[in-house]
Amino acid sequence: MEIQVEMPVADAEVFTTKMAELQHAESCFRKACHSVNLLDQKLDALTCRYQRAENQKGFRYNLRLKLATLEGMRASYYEYACLKGNVIVDLRSLLSDMLQCC
Repeated sequence: MEIQVEMPVADAEVFTTKMAELQHAESCFRKACHSVNLLDQKLDALTCRYQRAENQKGFRYNLRLKLATLEGMRASYYEYACLKGNVIVDLRSLLSDMLQCC
C-alpha cells in the first residue's frame, strides 16, 4: 500500500517504520486469532470425549488434564491477540494523526 504524501524526510522515515510495525502487528494478530480458533475446536472435541468417558475415571482424569492445558494455552493466545489488537489501534491512530498533520 503506497501512500504519496509530502512530508519531511525524517517524518517519512518514521511513517514508513510505523507502517512496517503495523503490518507486523496485524500479521501477529491474525496468526493469534487463527490459533485461538484452532484451540477452540480442539477444546470442543476434547470436551465431547470427556463427557463420553462418564464412568471411566482413569480416562476422565487424563482428559481433564488435557482440557486444563488447552484452556490455559487458549487464554494465553487470547491475551496476546488482545495486546496486539491494542497495538494495532494505537498505530492506526498515530498514522492517521501523522497523515492529517501533513
